[in-house]
Amino acid sequence: MIPELTNDTFERAVTSTDLPVLVFFTSPTCAHCHRMEPYVEGLAAQTQGRAVVVKVNAMANAKTARAVGAMQLPTFLLLHRGEEFARYQGDRFPATVLGQALASRIGQ
Repeated sequence: MIPELTNDTFERAVTSTDLPVLVFFTSPTCAHCHRMEPYVEGLAAQTQGRAVVVKVNAMANAKTARAVGAMQLPTFLLLHRGEEFARYQGDRFPATVLGQALASRIGQ
């Protein structure tokens, strides 16, 4: 199960760790998001203790989604020490790209 952030918990969660953070912006009505979720859950398990993987329901937390520009779903925002280092939107990229991008920051 991927921890879910809200408008109230987002900022602190992504800035209070030295680990890279993958934020998965999703919604209950997004078919592409549902297709990506098993991969994201697997990535969370593979990187446990070396990276943080969280999700945000963009519909319920529109303030956060707007603030980071997550207007297309799914959006994958990769942060390290609070700074964005990669972003992927939609489902038109190989899912392995997320793992490679996250791995590039593990251990830094």
